[in-house]
Amino acid sequence: MMLQLREVALLRDGHAVLCDLTMSLAPGQAVLIKGENGSGKTTLLRTICGWRPSHGGSITWRGIPLDAARENLRSELAYLGHQDGLHDDLSVRENISWLCAMAGETPGHSDLERALLEMDLRGVADKPARALSRGQRRRTALTRFLLIRKPLWILDEPLAALDAQGQQRFRSCVMRHLHAGGLALLSCHTDSWPHHSSLRSLYLPARPRAI
Repeated sequence: MMLQLREVALLRDGHAVLCDLTMSLAPGQAVLIKGENGSGKTTLLRTICGWRPSHGGSITWRGIPLDAARENLRSELAYLGHQDGLHDDLSVRENISWLCAMAGETPGHSDLERALLEMDLRGVADKPARALSRGQRRRTALTRFLLIRKPLWILDEPLAALDAQGQQRFRSCVMRHLHAGGLALLSCHTDSWPHHSSLRSLYLPARPRAI
């Protein structure tokens, strides 16, 4: 197993969010983390990235405890949260190149143009990000995943703001990544992913509401 969690507990604001969570991820597999808002999906993803502490249990990457493997893990993962992380004054093409550079990658011109075409962004490639719709911004942020060579993708609600066609385009990208031996952790709160042998679901229970 590349990624393994055993009996992990997570706290947020001093309160338990998750307890005794066990899961594993091998090459070619993805886990869909499902649950209502506030159930701990983002907390879990950020903990796996090494940006939040766990409180009990263990997390290992390539068999090495996360504390020792953190730098190696960060060099091997690509992350996208709720924010698109775009510079409003840069064009779509410039934003994608900049995001790839931040990940240590320099895509060739033909690769970049092919990715723009695949994500249906060629028509707005020279527009500044401030002129884009929400869906176009999200597709711009996601396009770098077609261009960077990281084995582990961690995406928090990646399909948010995408129309049906945009969702299908990115689902195809994820499946291609898995077929090539990649791994993915994807949070979602709807059944927006088709059933597939490479995809497993992890349901996080809703936290009790105060009365």
